[in-house]
Amino acid sequence: MRLRRTRLAGCVVGLTFAFIAPGLLAQEHSGPEYRSLGWLTYVPGNYSDAARAIQVDLDGNIWIAGSTSSKMDFPGPNDPFQSAIKGRSDIFLAKYRPEPDGRSTLLFWTWIGGAGDDDVRAMALDEQGHVYLTGSTTSDDFPTTDGAPVKERKGGTDAYLVVVDPSQGGESSLVFSTYLGGSGTDIGYALALHDGDVFVTGATGSYDFTGTGSGLQGSNRGGTDAFLVRISPFGEGPLRYFTYLGGAGADTATGIAIDSEGIVWISGYTSSQDFPVVEGSHQLELLGRMNGFLSGIDLSRQGLDALIYGSFFGGSYSDFPTQMKIDAQGSLWVGGYTLSGDFPTTAGAFQQGLAGQTDAFVIKLNPKGDAGQFVAYGTLLGGVGAEVLYSLVPLADGRIAVAGYNLFGDFPATPQALQLSPRSIFEDSFIAILDPEASGLEALPYATYFGGSYTDIVTSLAADDSGHLYFAGYTYSKDLGATDGSWRNSIGASAFAAKLKRD
Repeated sequence: MRLRRTRLAGCVVGLTFAFIAPGLLAQEHSGPEYRSLGWLTYVPGNYSDAARAIQVDLDGNIWIAGSTSSKMDFPGPNDPFQSAIKGRSDIFLAKYRPEPDGRSTLLFWTWIGGAGDDDVRAMALDEQGHVYLTGSTTSDDFPTTDGAPVKERKGGTDAYLVVVDPSQGGESSLVFSTYLGGSGTDIGYALALHDGDVFVTGATGSYDFTGTGSGLQGSNRGGTDAFLVRISPFGEGPLRYFTYLGGAGADTATGIAIDSEGIVWISGYTSSQDFPVVEGSHQLELLGRMNGFLSGIDLSRQGLDALIYGSFFGGSYSDFPTQMKIDAQGSLWVGGYTLSGDFPTTAGAFQQGLAGQTDAFVIKLNPKGDAGQFVAYGTLLGGVGAEVLYSLVPLADGRIAVAGYNLFGDFPATPQALQLSPRSIFEDSFIAILDPEASGLEALPYATYFGGSYTDIVTSLAADDSGHLYFAGYTYSKDLGATDGSWRNSIGASAFAAKLKRD
């Protein structure tokens, strides 16, 4: 979702908030070490392209996945699964090795798709080098593999799960691929890996999703429900578990994480007053038009007993969680954006009230503690305009990196920022570091704009063991400052990827 370029007059009247203006930050605050771009590339394309996911592998190489409408002669350095685009838009998957001097080497490239529209929403890597993708497709001829539980598209839009082995060439590199869904609209928004299985979650409008009846909720209770599917792509009988999750309204899952006990945690947003909750959980009623939700599912239990935790979270207007990550200590971090002036925040947080039309939020959830301690940390982040947070990643030092976009300016950039102010009247991206152990100005040790002379949207964020940040998205700007000699030659949006160097 992107906000329209219209300012809502009077949107902060009557609200109390702790917004810190950029000028005050410049006078009183010092921050960490992210002062330069170590690498930036425009991903090859000539029409309309968007990077949706970025990951760092064990060797420090960068994987980027997204959608492309480019029709061009670009075979890549390897023997690809698919050497050209087949439809209106296809998936692209690329692997880069950034060099110390800002150049980069493209190590892998392939298209994946059919005659319709194919898009990526999430990507994961395993220790064996496999790449996992989920998203949506409208292609009747989307490639599937032997053993796939669903080989035909059932609805207008279906979800999918794809597994690529880049060590193999050609058709052999697609080691698993299946449709997921039913006769309605189905989209995979997030995935997680655990014990050799893949867990995919998202939103479904289908009442006949493949696997119906095997989980805690056997039927779709509203127009759109969240879903969870468990797949063993390398085992016999790959479809191991499926459940709907939702109520009579609209329910969308956007985040998934699996803890050390094997509990599957799903987050997203809902307008359902009857969304399934569990007594003793944090918030048992819908407070606004749309609230976040957190559900914990124990797949070792049967039926409704599998739902061990269920709670709303949010304020009195609308809240949209967009991603969830689990850190090394097992804490659940959820990011997104909110229109609620009373979104839950914690004492000492950088920003405790809504500053503009929408603000980003970051919240640490503790579902295994007392209900009153559910929100272990919560802050808003934004200016008088609008912010949308798309991605977050916990860092090894306990801080949290976040990224998204800002509209109308006035984002609280810090003095050490790569870019202190927006460079256009259109959307500029932001990247920020939050410190949950600090308070006041020190709770935001780093925040920067990122963009050029037109629209720039960061959609995904990753980090390596050294704390360098990698981000990807799409841009209409030709002046982002590519370090590897690449340039934007598209008549639409171009995909890009970059490294924010920790000096």
